[in-house]
Amino acid sequence: MRFLFVIFAIVAVFSRVYSETIPDEIDVAIEVTDEELKAKAAIKDFEIVVAFGQAVENVDNNNPETIAIELGKVVLLKNLRNVINDMITCSRLIAKRVVDLVRQYNKVLPRVQRNCAAFSTSITMNQDKFDFPRRIRGSKESVWVEYIQLALQHKPLNLGQGFPDYPPPSYVSEALLTATSSNPMLMQYTRGFGHPRLVTQLKKLYSGLVNRDLNEQTEILVTVGAYEALFCILQGHIDEGDEVIIIEPFFDCYEPMVKAAGGTPRFIPLKPNKTGSEISAADWVLDEKELEGLFNNKTKAIILNTPHNPLGKVFNRQELEVIANLCKKWNVLCISDEVYEWMVFEPYEHIRICTLPGK
Repeated sequence: MRFLFVIFAIVAVFSRVYSETIPDEIDVAIEVTDEELKAKAAIKDFEIVVAFGQAVENVDNNNPETIAIELGKVVLLKNLRNVINDMITCSRLIAKRVVDLVRQYNKVLPRVQRNCAAFSTSITMNQDKFDFPRRIRGSKESVWVEYIQLALQHKPLNLGQGFPDYPPPSYVSEALLTATSSNPMLMQYTRGFGHPRLVTQLKKLYSGLVNRDLNEQTEILVTVGAYEALFCILQGHIDEGDEVIIIEPFFDCYEPMVKAAGGTPRFIPLKPNKTGSEISAADWVLDEKELEGLFNNKTKAIILNTPHNPLGKVFNRQELEVIANLCKKWNVLCISDEVYEWMVFEPYEHIRICTLPGK
């Protein structure tokens, strides 16, 4: 694209320089010598420009490919200013021929400019075609992209992403080695919702934690990390026009994932309920009236993160009941991100919102 515009710029300058340098009537009384041969060669190059201009007369504005081909021919031109100097030193007959060529070129120049403008517009439209979809425009680059670059540059202790600097327990790697060596068919595709042995063990663990008997075949889905879990949930439940309530501050993927599903994020911040030098994670709370005001007939879901990242807040039973009651009132899905469920310390208690009464 830059190349084509450079060619066009050269042609435009060429036309202007010739118009200002060569008058309508040229009277150059110079003996025809070897300079004439040089001028003839220069004129041959210049005629390419005129031929190009004439060819463009028949080019459709809506055919930028043909325009590009014609523009490419201009590459054959030599330095145009040198062409001018060579031509002025030639005989009267050759100079008059130059004037005729310039006039022909100036005649087709507006057509060339229009076609180049059409070509430029076509390129711009093609760029817009591959821009981000409207539903996710405005989303910012993940903060982790910045953090990773800074960590690579300054080599700090990276607490942001939790990179361990020690190996996993030996029994984990040994179990993996035993499983893969004893059964070479493990490289085959497994059940898409989770390996049968794995979901069976998860059922045993979480049935006790949520106080009901889970069906490992229909109620447990194994994903590659929390990112995929959130993505699957939002893609599977959110439709165009649905509103999703997001509690601020929030994990950076919530908003773009809601938008990618066609939903509209609605935000509500956690605010400190006191001032002073010592404010704990528990002091960050939701305004119940503000929260209630966000729920409406378009509300499809609310994303709850407890224990909370990055504040470390653990929502207590009363706070969870407020959210649960609003969800029941408006028939709203609560997406509970509990990735830090095992990192809760006394006197706090992690309460899973799914254990509260559903009716």
